[in-house]
Amino acid sequence: MLKAQDLNLVTLQLSIFTPNISSFAASKALGILLSKYSQRYDGDVQALPLPEEVPLEVPRIVLQSKDRAYRLEISPARINSLWLKTDNVQTEREEIVDICKEVLEYYIQSMQIEVNRLGLFTIRVHQTQKPASLLSEKFCKPELIDQVFSSSENFEIHNHSIKNIENFVVNIWTRCKSGLIADNDQTHSALIVEQDLNTLAQDLEDRKFNLEEINSFFSLMQLESQAILQLYFPNNQIL
Repeated sequence: MLKAQDLNLVTLQLSIFTPNISSFAASKALGILLSKYSQRYDGDVQALPLPEEVPLEVPRIVLQSKDRAYRLEISPARINSLWLKTDNVQTEREEIVDICKEVLEYYIQSMQIEVNRLGLFTIRVHQTQKPASLLSEKFCKPELIDQVFSSSENFEIHNHSIKNIENFVVNIWTRCKSGLIADNDQTHSALIVEQDLNTLAQDLEDRKFNLEEINSFFSLMQLESQAILQLYFPNNQIL
């Protein structure tokens, strides 16, 4: 049976949402970030003016490292700090979170913005020839596998819950699905697990997060995502 340790982290994204939309200035944001992080984000810079009708969450600036391992997406309403797996070198999850978090904290302080929503998103994959069968056998009764899912080409489960984690109330979205992954210009069948942990949209008007709370949120959520993964795919399960 598939275990949590068999799932490889390939994407980790930390997101902050800001209500300071009217004060956003792309040129100021670009100058502030490159003045400190030009060595990290040493790849091509995308900074294009967009029409006013384009949603405020769409990035106006995209910075990335030459090896594409680190990426920063900046819009008036949302900033995403991402790590993408680019090689076989194992990087500690906590180290990745700290690196991605640091640039967000610097951006918040330098731009003097408020933050009213937070999110952490991960993608993990396990390459396998028959991911649909692996998932249906894991989560479905045997009679359903025989009668309904015996010839499934694709399979997906999607679960949403709301949980109090210390001082945060968070949405927890877990999506397990069959799919394809790219590797060295080739595609392979894989089981894909996406996790999205974020504070509630309905709390936007009432909540403002300070730097201490932001740091605490991302530290807690990366631990929570791992704990949830263990519930779905226990490492100590009996074969």
